[in-house]
Amino acid sequence: MWRKLWRWLKQIYHSLQQRFQKPEPPPPPRLIPDIERETKFMQTPVVEVEETGEVQEKDEAEELYQRGKEQFYRGNFTDALASWNEAIRLKRDYPDAYYLRGVAQGQLGQKEDAIASFNEAIHFKRDFPDAYYNRGVAQGQLGQNKDAIASFNEAICLKPNFPDAYYNRGVVQGQLGQKEDAIASFNEAICLKPNFSDAYYLRGLTQSQLGQYEDAIASFNEAIRLKPDFPDAYFHRGIVLCDHLKQYEDAIASFNEAIRFKSDFDTAYCNRGVAQRNLGQYEDAIASFNEAIRLKPDFSYAYFKRGVAQSKLRQYEDAIASFDSGLTLKRDAWQDWGNRGDAAGMLHRRNSPYLPSAFAILNPDLNERGFKGAMASYEEGLKYCPKDTHPEGWGMLHFDIANAYYNRSRKNPKTRYQDRQTAHTHYNLALETLTETAYPEAHLKVLRRLIRLLLGWNQTEQAQELKRRGTDVLRRLVEECTSPRKQRKLTLEFADFNQLTVDLWVQQGDVVQALEVAEAGKNACLSWLLDGRGDAVAEPSWQQIRKLLQGQTAVVYWHLSPYALTTFILKPDEDEPRVLRQSRFQDQSGYLGNLQELETWIEEWNQAYSRDKGNKTSAQSASWRKSLPQQLDRLSEILQISAILEELNHCQGYHRLILIPHKDLHRLPLHALFLNQDGFAESCAITYLPSAVFGLSLLDAAPSPEAQSLLSMGHEEPPQPPLAKGGLFSIGEEPPQPPLAKGGLFSSILSIENPKSLIKDRDGSHKPLAPLPAADIESEMISRLFPTSTRFAETEATTPAVKTALEQGHHVLHFTGHGYYEFADPVASALFLSGDDVLTVQDIIQLNLSSYHLIYLSACETAVTGNPTITSEYVGLTSGFLRSGVGSVLSTLWQVQSDASTLFALYFYQQLQQGHSYPVAFTATQKWLKSVTKADLSQWYQQQIEKLEQQPELSDGDIRCLNYFEGCRNGLAIIKENTPFSDPYHWSPFTLYGL
Repeated sequence: MWRKLWRWLKQIYHSLQQRFQKPEPPPPPRLIPDIERETKFMQTPVVEVEETGEVQEKDEAEELYQRGKEQFYRGNFTDALASWNEAIRLKRDYPDAYYLRGVAQGQLGQKEDAIASFNEAIHFKRDFPDAYYNRGVAQGQLGQNKDAIASFNEAICLKPNFPDAYYNRGVVQGQLGQKEDAIASFNEAICLKPNFSDAYYLRGLTQSQLGQYEDAIASFNEAIRLKPDFPDAYFHRGIVLCDHLKQYEDAIASFNEAIRFKSDFDTAYCNRGVAQRNLGQYEDAIASFNEAIRLKPDFSYAYFKRGVAQSKLRQYEDAIASFDSGLTLKRDAWQDWGNRGDAAGMLHRRNSPYLPSAFAILNPDLNERGFKGAMASYEEGLKYCPKDTHPEGWGMLHFDIANAYYNRSRKNPKTRYQDRQTAHTHYNLALETLTETAYPEAHLKVLRRLIRLLLGWNQTEQAQELKRRGTDVLRRLVEECTSPRKQRKLTLEFADFNQLTVDLWVQQGDVVQALEVAEAGKNACLSWLLDGRGDAVAEPSWQQIRKLLQGQTAVVYWHLSPYALTTFILKPDEDEPRVLRQSRFQDQSGYLGNLQELETWIEEWNQAYSRDKGNKTSAQSASWRKSLPQQLDRLSEILQISAILEELNHCQGYHRLILIPHKDLHRLPLHALFLNQDGFAESCAITYLPSAVFGLSLLDAAPSPEAQSLLSMGHEEPPQPPLAKGGLFSIGEEPPQPPLAKGGLFSSILSIENPKSLIKDRDGSHKPLAPLPAADIESEMISRLFPTSTRFAETEATTPAVKTALEQGHHVLHFTGHGYYEFADPVASALFLSGDDVLTVQDIIQLNLSSYHLIYLSACETAVTGNPTITSEYVGLTSGFLRSGVGSVLSTLWQVQSDASTLFALYFYQQLQQGHSYPVAFTATQKWLKSVTKADLSQWYQQQIEKLEQQPELSDGDIRCLNYFEGCRNGLAIIKENTPFSDPYHWSPFTLYGL
């Protein structure tokens, strides 16, 4: 009864303030809430006041004390305070009255007085845990954090089962930056009170601050389980998913839930827009930013992000209007000035339906467009971002000015000299404030651009010094960083400092050293991308790399940096690799070779493919698909394929040509550029490798300690040889036993057949992916070639079932279905399975797949995307399978039409059946599909029909296959082209990785 009378009201103070991370243009990072400000601060427990002596008579002090309680519970805090003051005047040693007076003072905002009252209560009653606790609450609210922790510690010492004391101690420890201690406190609170949703929530915030993102998600999930209508938990789960784990679709779902429970959650709308923008859903993103602005008209950050999304859609006038709206609210937002300048620079003249902003009226140059308009925005921004008060903004705006002059110099030879002098001046101005200690990442970005400028002037020594400086800064950043994800991000983002080392060795004429550094850098990036670590990187020597050249094999090895495009040519009869000399039409020195043209080509390729993928109307699809032959011809000129073949004598006398691309080149059908050349040797087969080390690991049947050191990405045991007992045959020796011929080397196939896959739509619902009409026939015919087959039908291919089957020691995996490449997080690239299940690269690299000689991914889009340029190295499904010990992977760069895909697969396996090796069968199949006529196809279909009709008894599968082949044969009559699949769209996306 008395306990009920003494029950205390819980008070929760939310001071949910968002802070802006200072972003780097374009576009700046998002606003991210900070644990120090995310103070769900004081939660007062049930207060139980025990009597301090024998039951007393109801004297006047006692009556005043009881009256104060009644007044307090009616909300009359001032009257209650007066009653307790009077009670204390009559009875000085009255700890309970002091205590409740402190509570009332806290309610009235009299925090200092409250602390004094709690001190008096403790003075008269040393074992008073609630008084210590509430004193800690008041001290924390006043920012006296160390004193607050001491008070909470005393409360816990007196009352060890005090979850709220642990919780608030964790809050204060978080504010002091003692994040590990804060998590320990939240853990204790949760242990004592398992349904403590707020403790899970704040633990998640703290874990995200420490880079423990998966743990943070688990904490937010538990908070939501306990409290399903918890918008803040949904919101911050979305922040982690979007900003750190790059799981944008899941982030959008979390923001949607936050909005569902809190319809006026403006920051949730804004961050949902950021996630949508990262997915390329620019229209949806703009709608989200609009809603955030509607709810909060002075939301300058939302205006900024809307402007960035509008720029992506090339709605530059709309973007400028958005930036101006944000700048009207916050004139010193340097990101807005920078992006406004970028948007103005993309236009030739002003064509805006909007009235000029107030500051544009005062400075008419801001209404200019083109280079002049860009300069006006940058220079106007400098007026509001002085060097002494806005060092980052001042430096970044000078960086923008320098970039604008440098970019103009690349297009306009007349102003090139003066523009580069001006760019050099502004790069150095930027470095005055963007120092390696104050803004190390921005410092590195400026250095990389300044290095590029110096190389154009042939000032190699100065460039080398800046490269050394940048490498030292990067090394320090990585060493000081405690988050593995951040270490990975830094290493990959600034991989170009290592790439520059390759360029410098080439310029100095040491081609061997250049190749070795290029291979080591490539393997370092692959290790970070696949394993999240860079401490076990393979660094093979030239003599080791030469092992790939056995048996008349040549290698073309590309290296792409921000400074140069280098093509290494490796020939078996030469002691050193060669470097293809580039044409000199980029700069005065010619040092960058064809780099600018390649960058422009890749940008246009990405944009065209993205438009084609996003809009399947017939008029639009002509843009990318119809222009594909011309695009590949232009790429062949840029990469100088004819010059490469001249070096190789058109591959006459070579049995194999291995292509080792770099970065974005992995996503392109480079083999098609060679096959399209007149005179290319008929006997030469083409394959790919992610890096030389992958090939070396396949060459070693029984690895020596030396070879063991070459196995990249942390394999404890080397991958098993992909073919014969005793290892992969040495090229040039006796050829291997054909894998599908009588007495072949494998007999078991795992076939995953056209799973009914679902994909999450923009509204969060699931929709089915398009079925592959001929996939069933393809799988049926191929499975018959193997003595043992394990087949998963449409609904059976769940993630657990497929992972289990993969580890059962099959020799071939044949997958007909859909796949995708995830640019932001390559190890999240995946194959779509049944329902919404997927098999990701992360799943694949955890498996031991060394029994698999061949992985065939049919009809999958595994590489081509409309995403930005790859800056470090490419990782996708192919490299994931090879990383797990697979011998060869055949896949497609983009989604292939079902009939072409089925023809390619059936013909390829028939070539294997005739005794050809994988590379020979693959190249022969590409040439066949490219040149096959309608008459040839009719004959081929008839052969398949006759084989089936020879069966003594036709099964249901036989009948389906017969019907399919007869339909294809009859359908040839309505096809106009004599060679139906001669367009590179049909035959060139197939690639074979392996040896």
